[in-house]
Amino acid sequence: MLDNKQGKKVLQCFVSDAGDGVTESIYNNYQFMDKDVIHYDFLYIKGKPWFSGVLEEQGAKFIKISSLKHPFAYFNDIRKIVRDGKYDAVYFNLSFGHIWPVLAAHFGHAPKIIVHAHASSIDRGKKWKRLIFKCYHVFSRFFWSGLIDYKLACSKLAGEFLFSRENIGNLHLVHNAIDLKNFEYSEKIRNDTRTKLGISPNTFLVGHIGRFSYQKNHEYLIRIFTEIVKENKDSVLLLVGDGPDRSIVTQLVNKLGLQRNVKFLGFRKDVNRLLMAMDVFILPSRFEGLGIVLIEAQATGLPCLASDSIPSESKVSPLITYLSINDSPKEWAKYALKNLHKKERSTPEDSICTHGYDNRSEAMKLQTFLLQNI
Repeated sequence: MLDNKQGKKVLQCFVSDAGDGVTESIYNNYQFMDKDVIHYDFLYIKGKPWFSGVLEEQGAKFIKISSLKHPFAYFNDIRKIVRDGKYDAVYFNLSFGHIWPVLAAHFGHAPKIIVHAHASSIDRGKKWKRLIFKCYHVFSRFFWSGLIDYKLACSKLAGEFLFSRENIGNLHLVHNAIDLKNFEYSEKIRNDTRTKLGISPNTFLVGHIGRFSYQKNHEYLIRIFTEIVKENKDSVLLLVGDGPDRSIVTQLVNKLGLQRNVKFLGFRKDVNRLLMAMDVFILPSRFEGLGIVLIEAQATGLPCLASDSIPSESKVSPLITYLSINDSPKEWAKYALKNLHKKERSTPEDSICTHGYDNRSEAMKLQTFLLQNI
């Protein structure tokens, strides 16, 4: 339990049940912190994340608040929770400039406000929505500087996007680290996972993990896979995740006659095992704050193709090749097929640790930062 004399109480905003990278990164760090000195409570809007039960047993609270569809109720919920919770800090994990909840924490008399950047652009599919969010993003950046005590980011690019290049002099980088033990490559796990998925040992297995949204660029991924199938018919694409654009992607797969070659797996908790089963991982995102799934993929020794718009911090081993999404899908397919007959594989643990993506050490760094600054 938290020692009130020495420990710090932090309200984490926000987590969800969608299996998103931000929620996962919060848990990845907190699971290795000393709960006697750092206590997290969590705000959520729709559903609790999968790890809520584990942390609730350790004393954490998961508090539901109103949706942004009801902005004043949303604001008031946050204000009251901050006011009554006697927190040492309120910690916002944001993908764009979002001053409304920060103002709520301010009016709830939060002693310290921390904002952590997790993205490098606006993830909205329709242009008019992106324009509206962009205007709000710029407005928030202009007015919230005096409200924020500490600025954190998963990459320099994410920090520049959320706080502007002119305001990142005191930016603290916090790596989206992972538990390397869970991703250590195993040939047995690879074979067992393929068997469960009904995929033969010789099938060329292409993978993607991510939310079905504008950011992840699934339509382009399907075009790449179409070119792969033209060259190697015994190929399968695993699509792991869910999101608003899933039906659009399903329609495209059906239109191209790829139903037998594409598997929609939905949200999964066994991402490590799925990565071990794959032969190549493709992430043609329009943008990323970092792309933690690339760190996870490399940790299993999996060759990766990634968009060159993704921050270079995601390269923690020689396993990544960056390509432009302005290139033809055929060009991406050519690089992917270079891994068709590769058999040797291992986890580049030393390289990943050197780049700062080992959970245990990164969790201790964040814990030290919180203890020293709030």
